Order: sequence, then structure tokens, then C-alpha cells
Amino acid sequence: MEPTQQRAYSCWASRTILGTLGDYIGKYRLDFRAVFDFALKGDHLEAQLIGPPTIPIFASAKDKFIYRAVDAQLDSERDTNGKVVAVILLQNERCMRAPRTTTQDRGAQ
Repeated sequence: MEPTQQRAYSCWASRTILGTLGDYIGKYRLDFRAVFDFALKGDHLEAQLIGPPTIPIFASAKDKFIYRAVDAQLDSERDTNGKVVAVILLQNERCMRAPRTTTQDRGAQ
């Protein structure tokens, strides 16, 4: 996919999935004790590992997000009730699962 097509698709996917972004808000702990903090900022999510600044992530499909700043993606895992219970970071040929530890109010920004 060409970069222009990828940006257009990502924008479409973000708008399409906007109503479900609140499902992902919360904290997720990686195996090495780092914590992802997912927050809703306007019309997109931002993910922050403790320490580095927040980085916008963009929906590429339901339960799948990409970074533009780094070569990484995030997939989410849902339970049988449809609740997001973990995210999976795919980066540098590694797959790291981070179970959800907390949630926040969907309206928090």
C-alpha cells in the first residue's frame, strides 16, 4: 500500500472505529514491568510507556492500531463479553502481551 493510501485508510479506519476507542482506555502491564497507558485525545488514542512521551496510535482495523513514529503495532484481545482485556505489542519481531490492569472513565480526556 502506498503511503498516501495508507494515510487515507488509517484516517477512514480511525473515523469508523471512533465510537469504540473508549474500550481501550486504561493501563496494560508488559512482562518486563513497563506499563502502557492508553488515553483518548480528541479523535485518537495515545499510548505511553512509563517514561517516554505519549505517541499517537491510529486504528488500522477493529482492535488493531499502528504507530507512525515507530515501526510497531498493537493488537487488542477481548474476552467473551467483548471487553478489551489485553494488548499485544508487535515490535522488532517480538510479540509482547500486556494484560489490562485498570480502566478509566470512557469520557476522560
